[in-house]
Amino acid sequence: MKLKWKITTASLISALLPFLIGTWIIISMSLSNGTKQAQNLLSEYSGRVGEGISAFFSTAKSVALSASQLQGVKDMEWQRTKGNFTGFINANPTVHMMSLADSNGYVYESNSDGNPAQGGRRTANDADPNAAPIVLTDRDYFIELVTNNTTGQQRTFVTDAYVLRGQTTKNIVSSAAVVKNGKAVGIVNVTQTAIELQRQYTSLVSDFEEVFGTEAHLLMISSAGQVVSHLMYDETNKVYNDKTLDSAEFVDVNTLNPATIEAFSTLDKTKTSMISFEKDGKKFFMTKQIIDGTPFTLYLLVPQDYLLASTNAILVTSAITTVAVALILFVSIFILSSIISRPLVITEHTLNDIAKGGGDLTAHIAVSGKDEIANTGKSFNKFMDTLHGMIQKVSTSSNSMSDIAIILEDNSTSIQKDVSSIVDSISDMNAAVEEQSASVTETSATITEITKNIESLTGQIENQSSAVTESSAAVQQMVSNINSISSNLTKASDNFDNLRNASSSGKSSISNVQDLVNNLASQSEHLLEANSVINSIASQTNLLAMNAAIEAAHAGEIGKGFSVVADEIRKLAEDSASQSKAITAELNGAVSSIQDIVKATSEADKSFDEVVSQIDSITGLIKEITLSMTEQNEGSKQVLEALGNIQDVTVQIRDGSMEMNSGTKTILNEMERLANISRQVADKSSAIAVAANAIDSSVAEISKNSEINKNAIGTLQEITGRFKL
Repeated sequence: MKLKWKITTASLISALLPFLIGTWIIISMSLSNGTKQAQNLLSEYSGRVGEGISAFFSTAKSVALSASQLQGVKDMEWQRTKGNFTGFINANPTVHMMSLADSNGYVYESNSDGNPAQGGRRTANDADPNAAPIVLTDRDYFIELVTNNTTGQQRTFVTDAYVLRGQTTKNIVSSAAVVKNGKAVGIVNVTQTAIELQRQYTSLVSDFEEVFGTEAHLLMISSAGQVVSHLMYDETNKVYNDKTLDSAEFVDVNTLNPATIEAFSTLDKTKTSMISFEKDGKKFFMTKQIIDGTPFTLYLLVPQDYLLASTNAILVTSAITTVAVALILFVSIFILSSIISRPLVITEHTLNDIAKGGGDLTAHIAVSGKDEIANTGKSFNKFMDTLHGMIQKVSTSSNSMSDIAIILEDNSTSIQKDVSSIVDSISDMNAAVEEQSASVTETSATITEITKNIESLTGQIENQSSAVTESSAAVQQMVSNINSISSNLTKASDNFDNLRNASSSGKSSISNVQDLVNNLASQSEHLLEANSVINSIASQTNLLAMNAAIEAAHAGEIGKGFSVVADEIRKLAEDSASQSKAITAELNGAVSSIQDIVKATSEADKSFDEVVSQIDSITGLIKEITLSMTEQNEGSKQVLEALGNIQDVTVQIRDGSMEMNSGTKTILNEMERLANISRQVADKSSAIAVAANAIDSSVAEISKNSEINKNAIGTLQEITGRFKL
C-alpha cells in the first residue's frame, strides 16, 4: 500500500472512530429506551385491560358472595330468595342470570320458573312432572366449592367459557359457596354472557388501533387452553373486532400459529414481563397479564417496527449522517496526504534509479529544502557512504572465508567416515548384546516354567501323600471290618451247628411220637374189644397224652397240632369212665385222629429232614465265606504294607522335588541377574550408538553447513563483486 493511502486510511480511522463510538452509544441508548418504553406501554395497556376484565368478574363474584349470605339462600328456600336474585340482576347490568344449587346439585334459576311439580327446580323437561332433575354435582365449580370444601370455607370460583345446550352465546359463571353452620350446603351462580363481556371489553380497547396500529393482537386464554377472546384487525371492515368471543365455537390454543404457541410457552416459563419473537418473518413483542381470581390470562402481541418507529428513524438518520461525515473526511484527508507524500515520491524515484544502476554505491540523492524529507535524503547519502566502506570490508573477508571453508569441508568428510565406522561397530555389538539378552530371557522363562512344573509336581506329591495316608486308614478299617465279619461268621457257624443238633433231636422225637401213635392205634383197636378195661386204658392214655404234650412242646410250632390231639386224648381218658356207653363212637374218632397224626408226624419228619439239609448248606456257605474273609484279610494286610512302601517313596520324592525347587529358584535368581546385566549392557551400547549417531549427524550437519557456508561465501563474493566501489 502506498504511503498516501496509508496516511488516508489511518487519518480516516482516527477521525471516524470517536464519531462511530458516539453514534453507536446513541443508537444503543435509543434502542434500550425504545424497548423500555415499548415494554412499559405494553405492560401498562395489558394491565389496564386486565384490571377492567378483573373488575368485570369481581362484580359477579361480589354479587354471588352477597347472595350467599342471605338467610333464605342458606336455608335453600328458593321461593323466598328468587326475588332477591332478580333485584341483584336489575342492579348489575353485567349480570345475565343467577341460580341456586343445593348440596345434591339440584339447581333453581332466576330466569326460569323451573318444573312446578318439583318445587321450581330445573329439569330436563320442565313441562314433564316426572322429568329427571338437572344435577350440577359433576361440574368443576360444584366440586371445588361443595364436594371438596369439607371445612366449610367461604370460596369463590370462576369457570371457563362454555355454551349451554341450545344456545349460541358463550357463558362464564362466577360461583360462591353457601356455608351454613360451618358446612358447604350449596352454591350461588352468577352467569355473565359474552355479550356483557364484549361490552366491557370494547370500552377497554377502544384506542387499540391508535396505540398499536393494525397488526397487533390481544388474546384472552383460559388455563384449560381455550382461546376465549382474540382481538385482531379486520382488513375487510378496516376495524378491530373479536370474532372468537362472539362465536359459539370454541378455539383451542394449539390451532394458533406455532411461533405464537412457542412464545406463549417461553413467556410462561421466564420471569420477564416481555419477550421478543418472530412470526411469519416479522418480529413481535409479547407481554402477558394474569387476570386475578379467574382462569384467564391476557397476551398482547405488537410488531416491533411499529413500537420502535421513532427509534428506527433515529437509526436511519444516524446512518446517513455517518456516511456523509465519512465521505467528507475521506476527500479532505486524501488531498492532504497527497500534498505530504509528493516529496517522498520524488525520493522513491531517485532510489529506483540507484537500484537499477548495477549496484553503484557512489551515487547520491539530490537534496533540496530544509524539512524532514530533505533531512531524510541527507541521512540516506551518509548511509550510502557507510555502506560503501562496509561492502569493501565484506569483500576482503569473504575471500579469506572461502579458503577456510575448503579446509573445513575436507576435515568434515574425513571425520564423517570415521564416525560411520564407529556407528557400524556399535550396531554390530548392540545386535549381539540384544541376541544374548534374548537368549537369557528365554532361558529364564524356561527355568521359570520348570520351577512352576516342580512346584506343581510338589503339590501333586503332597496330594498323593495325603491320598496314600487316607487309603492306608481305609484299608486298616477294612481289615478291622473283615476280622469282625470273620468273628460273626464263626459265631453263626456255631449257632447253625446247635440248630442242626436241635433239629436232629426234634426228628428223633417225632419218630418216637410216630411209634407211640402207632401203638396208640393198636391199643385203640383193642379198646374196641375190651371195653371192660377202659378205665385202665384211659389212665394209660392220659399218661401217654401228657408225654405227647411234653414232646409237642419240644417240637415247637410243628408240634402244636399234636399237642391239641394229645390234650383231647387226655380228656377222653378222663371222661372214659363216665362215657363208656359212647366209647365205640369216640374210639372210632380217636382212630381217625390218630391216622391224621400219623400223616402230620410224617410231614413233620420230612420238614425236619429239609431243615437239616438247609442248615448243612448254610453251614457250608459260612465256611466258604470264612475262608474268603481269611484270604481277604491276608490280601488287605499286603495292600496296607504296599501303601506304607508307597508313602515312604512319596516322602522321598517330595523331599527331592523341594530340593530341586530350591535349586531352580537359585538358578532363576542368577539368570535374572544375568538378564539385568545384559539389559544394562544393551542400554549402554544403545546409548553409545545413539551418541555415535548424534555425532555422525552432527558431523554430517557440519559438512552440510560447510557446503552451505562455502556456497554462501561464493554468493557473497558474487554480490560484493557486483558493487561499484
